[in-house]
Amino acid sequence: MEKLLAPFHLFEGGDPELEELQYARPTCGKERDAAPPRRCHRLFRIKLSAKRGQALWSHKETPRFCPERAGGFPLRLARLAVDGSHLELEDYGGQVGALSCFHLSPSQSGLSSKGEIVVLDSYSAPVKVVAVIRRFPGAGGDRLALMSNMWTAGLGVRLHDKLFVLPPGGSTVTIAFSVRWFRIPSKWTEEKLYSRVGYGFINITAKLEELVRTLY
Repeated sequence: MEKLLAPFHLFEGGDPELEELQYARPTCGKERDAAPPRRCHRLFRIKLSAKRGQALWSHKETPRFCPERAGGFPLRLARLAVDGSHLELEDYGGQVGALSCFHLSPSQSGLSSKGEIVVLDSYSAPVKVVAVIRRFPGAGGDRLALMSNMWTAGLGVRLHDKLFVLPPGGSTVTIAFSVRWFRIPSKWTEEKLYSRVGYGFINITAKLEELVRTLY
């Protein structure tokens, strides 16, 4: 797993391209006209399609990152190579592929920093709750929030051929629905995601597509 996620380790000392996207200063009027053209980057989001019953990636090109919440930040995206043996950073001729993220404190998320270890049966290795999917209300309808329950290490997350690493400490990524003003049924509360103890990686593809069919 460490070998697979190696491309992300390149930026442990800082990521100049993400910083360019995150801290780009807005310009207007004469300043905008005189400024050289800015490089756009690709900001991705996860969307659930009721019609297709799928979890999809969509993106827009933007020269400046606008956080969903105060303190929000972009995450690097990588994709699985065709041979499936390694990751390649999402990069389109200098355009970085990124995903919006923000932190929630334990009091905001309701998650325990101690984690929850579960033994499913006597023949299985113990598993730990590493993330939770919950309702996340918004002005245009409900969304889902994927919240990391890892407090000392990052959590590798895969959706289809793309991967990202959620930093520890309540990092959260929102998931939109294709239908505006959609409201999640009140009887649904959350979906816990498990991984083997000491193995900080999950594939959320099947779980999200199962949720699409359940919630719609």
